[in-house]
Amino acid sequence: MSVWSGKTKGGVLGYSIFIFFLKNFGVGPASALLYLVVPYYVLFDPKSSRISYRFYKERLGFSTFKAAKHIFTNRITFGRVLLDKFAMMTPIKERYTFDCDGEERLHALGETGKGGMIITAHIGNWEIAGQLLDRLSTKIHVVMFDAEYQKIKNLVSSQLGNRNFNVIAIKEDMSHIFLINKALKNGEILCIQGDRFLSGAPTLELDFLGEKALFPKSVFDMASRLKVPVCFAFAMKDKGMHYKLNSSVAYEGMKSKELAEQYIKLVEQKVQDYPEQWFNFYDFWKK
Repeated sequence: MSVWSGKTKGGVLGYSIFIFFLKNFGVGPASALLYLVVPYYVLFDPKSSRISYRFYKERLGFSTFKAAKHIFTNRITFGRVLLDKFAMMTPIKERYTFDCDGEERLHALGETGKGGMIITAHIGNWEIAGQLLDRLSTKIHVVMFDAEYQKIKNLVSSQLGNRNFNVIAIKEDMSHIFLINKALKNGEILCIQGDRFLSGAPTLELDFLGEKALFPKSVFDMASRLKVPVCFAFAMKDKGMHYKLNSSVAYEGMKSKELAEQYIKLVEQKVQDYPEQWFNFYDFWKK
């Protein structure tokens, strides 16, 4: 079974160093620092590097050289995406630009009065869409695993201030269910990733990039059971400080498996268009 630990890699010290460079020297110098850090992770995390190599070689059909090159490119891009996330919590955010295909669909999602869901994935950089979320009249709740959330919560709050959206942390005591239902009852929007699950969680086995893979059943069950409109949205990093945001049409009244299949089609397309922005660093297809 493909297992994700529920935690994002990277220590608090590492985040602190990059935040220091970002705040004092800007995005450019902080990005340049990645060229010193990334080779270390590529060399001293061979398991992750092998997994990425197989992803590019076997799933996307890259040549040996291209697959090896993309391991490095992928890690550099991931670092830049993290820096952009931090930068979006500072005045630097005004320098970022983005195109949005389907913004009106997200506005419509928040105007139904019955709430809605945005399902995204660990590709690109969803948080960079904060500028767009600010323009939505409806409150946004980002649902994420508690371990992933708590790791840098205090650091980010103390260094950069609060996020411009609310976080609902998925906890073992299931208290997040009450918060999710309350948000939807208030006609608000939930944003959640649909491509990761913890060991023991219910899954859907579906075709993804030519082979069966497991996806979290609870995400799509929730969307189907609560009978709220669902959009799939992705924010992909372009050149420099520019992003491309895309939102699907709203799906409603679909069974969980049908909804998941629609989601996977869009994720496949994004991965093929932006292979360097696939940020699942574990064996996604292992069962």
